[in-house]
Amino acid sequence: MTRVLVLGARGFLGAHVAAAARAHHAVGTVVTPTRHELDLDDGVEAVGAALRRTVPDVVILCTGRLDGTITALTAAHAGAVAVLVEAIAGLTDHPVRLVRLGSAGEYGPVNWGDAVREDDPTWPVTAYGASHLAATHLLRVAVMGGALSGSTLRVFNPVGAGAHGPSLASQVAVRIRRAQLEGKREISTAPLTTWRDIVDADDVARAALAAALVPGPLPPIINIGSGRAVSSREVVETLADVAGWTGQIREDGPAPDRSAGVDWMQADTRLAQRALHWHPRRSLTDSLRDVWEGGDHHHRIPLLTKDAS
Repeated sequence: MTRVLVLGARGFLGAHVAAAARAHHAVGTVVTPTRHELDLDDGVEAVGAALRRTVPDVVILCTGRLDGTITALTAAHAGAVAVLVEAIAGLTDHPVRLVRLGSAGEYGPVNWGDAVREDDPTWPVTAYGASHLAATHLLRVAVMGGALSGSTLRVFNPVGAGAHGPSLASQVAVRIRRAQLEGKREISTAPLTTWRDIVDADDVARAALAAALVPGPLPPIINIGSGRAVSSREVVETLADVAGWTGQIREDGPAPDRSAGVDWMQADTRLAQRALHWHPRRSLTDSLRDVWEGGDHHHRIPLLTKDAS
């Protein structure tokens, strides 16, 4: 039975990954430390000591930042991977696999209508995407050098229970709920002109567990998306239907920085299907219903749990 360490288990995607790990028949123990118990900012020696205490077979890295300075983003993504890679490489008597959640922001602009592949050029246009790309390269180089096994899952636009922060779905859900409570008949959004590949958070979690548990070497980068681009307008209109909202949606807000210069994004997911035997199961409506209804139960995670089997 595999022992899985989930870092960032109290965040949005990390909570889904931890829940999926606890439910998986091949996972014996799930460790979900707080930052007080294992903080990547503490450096290689401290993280290595924490890994020797927990003795994981797999580390799933779900930590990161959505915004901040270049320095903060680089530390949160590339810096975190650098510390983990060196700490894991020091565990000479116990091989560990590292699976990290990356971002489609690593690609930057792609041709309209194309499904982007893992070997396509990467030209990120934001510090967020560039910092994720640096982390991906660091892990790839470490795996090529034999320091550890692992892979980066390039997650496209995740949506689901517990979503928060700057995502379109979570922001619109908050605005619709506020408008309903205040009796208003309109909300404001950014221009709904972009197209994105929306993937359910539970599907992302299944992919992470598949990457953690599949035998043999992994491809260095694996796209995790729905394989279908949808317009931002469709996302908002579907969420409005789920919420029973019939008011006006005005597109007069500022466009988010993280979408700058990228009008279209769609994943080619064939490698995930081949390497992980994974494909998305949940629909856009399923995901947006989870956003609307909440899902705080995903965040109630004990430090250490065992599968009943």
